[in-house]
Amino acid sequence: MNKAVLGVLLVLLLAATPSLAATIEVGSHHLLPDTAGQLVEIWVTAEPGDPPVAGLNFRVQVANGGPEAEGLPFPGAPAVGEGIDGPAITAVDISSSEPVGGVGGPVRLFGQIDNLGNVGGPILSQIAEVSTIADEDAGNVMPDGLLGTITFDTTGFFQGDGPWSLCLGNTIADTTELLEDLPQQAPPIPLTIIEGELLIGVPEPATATMLLGLLAGVPILLRRRRHRL
Repeated sequence: MNKAVLGVLLVLLLAATPSLAATIEVGSHHLLPDTAGQLVEIWVTAEPGDPPVAGLNFRVQVANGGPEAEGLPFPGAPAVGEGIDGPAITAVDISSSEPVGGVGGPVRLFGQIDNLGNVGGPILSQIAEVSTIADEDAGNVMPDGLLGTITFDTTGFFQGDGPWSLCLGNTIADTTELLEDLPQQAPPIPLTIIEGELLIGVPEPATATMLLGLLAGVPILLRRRRHRL
C-alpha cells in the first residue's frame, strides 16, 4: 500500500478512536450559612479501558481564589481589588481509610490501599493543594469512586450570598491530576473535569412552594389513573 495512503488511514483511525478519560463532575453543593466543618464529596468516574492510578495531585479553588490571591505572580490570579470572597477551605482529605459518615459510608479511593497520606493542604483560604501516592507494594487503584472530601467554613456568609465557582481544573495552583505510574514525574492520565459551584442555604421559598404543590398533586393523579383503570 502507498505510504501516503497508509498515513492518511492511520490519522483517520486515530481520530475515530475515542480518547479514554476519567471524569470528575464537581457538581453543585448547597452549604449551610455561617457554619464551619461542612463536608463536600468529590467523585470520579472511570471509562472502560482507563488504567489504575498510583498517585493524585488534588487541587481545588473557590471563585477566583479570593482577596488573598490578589496580585500573585501566577496565571489566573485576580488583580488587586478583584478577588471574590467566598467560603474558606479548611481541609482536604484524599487518603483516609475512614468511611465518610461512619460505618457503611464510602471510602476514598486512595484510602482503599496503603498510601503516603495527605501531603499539603490549604495554600490560601480559598485554594488548596493536596497530593498522595500509593505505597510501593500497595498496587494501584481504579479511578472510579470517591476521590476525596473538602471541608468548608461559611462563617460570615448567609442565604443569598454566592454562588461561587468550585474548580478542580482551572485553578491558580494548576489542575487536578491522576498519575498512572510512579514516580510522580510520570505523565498524568487523561482527565475530564466538569467544574461546579457552591451555594448557600436551601432553595428559594417560591421554588420550594412550587415543588410542594407539584408533589401534592401526585396522589390526585394516581387516584384518577386508578379510577380509569
